[in-house]
Amino acid sequence: MGGESKDALILARQGVMERVPAPLVATYTFVNPIIAVVLGSALLGEQLTTRAMSGSVLVIGSVIAVWCFDRAAKTLRQSPRTLGDT
Repeated sequence: MGGESKDALILARQGVMERVPAPLVATYTFVNPIIAVVLGSALLGEQLTTRAMSGSVLVIGSVIAVWCFDRAAKTLRQSPRTLGDT
């Protein structure tokens, strides 16, 4: 990757991190291999194994869980309630 491409990637990631919560940004590391497996299968005819599909489902489920927990935490931070409130 050329120097200009790296700089553009760093700036783009920095822009995303300013707008998106850090836990959600961190999940891209886990999704990239899934994209590589899908592209390898679609473009190069590589075989999708049961193990790869199962792992992909677990990763996607985990990313969704992170997203849901982050949204729930944001909601709690915006409207805190004490234990005695109803």
